[in-house]
Amino acid sequence: MRAGYGQAVFSLFTLAADFGFRVHGGVLEAFMLSQAATDSPVGLKIMKDVAATVQSIATIIALVVGGWWVLKRRRVYPRAKFAHDIAHVALDNQRILLHVAINAENVGDVLLPIGPVVVCAQQLKPLPDDHRRRLESGGKLLPDGAVDIDWPILERCDQDLAGYELEPGESGAFHFDLVVPAEATTVLVYSYFTNVAKRPKEIGWSTSTMYHISGSDAVVVKGDE
Repeated sequence: MRAGYGQAVFSLFTLAADFGFRVHGGVLEAFMLSQAATDSPVGLKIMKDVAATVQSIATIIALVVGGWWVLKRRRVYPRAKFAHDIAHVALDNQRILLHVAINAENVGDVLLPIGPVVVCAQQLKPLPDDHRRRLESGGKLLPDGAVDIDWPILERCDQDLAGYELEPGESGAFHFDLVVPAEATTVLVYSYFTNVAKRPKEIGWSTSTMYHISGSDAVVVKGDE
């Protein structure tokens, strides 16, 4: 995306320069002729042509400036990728520890400040009682107008990681522990990183990974971005 903006801006600058050189001689010649024949129909036509030429140049300059401004605005905001690495271990017969490592990569051109983070584990299986009753009564799991099913939250962790930051091209990992009931067999691990640069707007990066808790004592699963 960034390369496309840069190429577009460069093309507009090239077009403006070429067009300006081509019309420069014509504008001077037209101006000299108009001074000699301002009262003649030919002179008036030349003046109209000069005005049209100036307007065309102004339009091209406006396009160039607009493209440059869009490119500049997009490059001042951070861009990032996030992925989950999840492992679990049974603490006892009733509780399971989920260890969530969130891998962050700064893929933008500016510093990526880290701020408030939310990480939670939601129950998918066994199917929660409320969700099962919805299906048995002929209802839907996804409410009208919603984009996600309201899976119950088993454990949630909120942290403010203000002070942490990633340079352009730098990667790092942030670790969280969640404890869930032993009867949970499949969970949805969700994380949300606030985009500090967009404040006061509530905009950020969300990542979710479905994780199956197998019968073995410890399992590691790498999640998608």
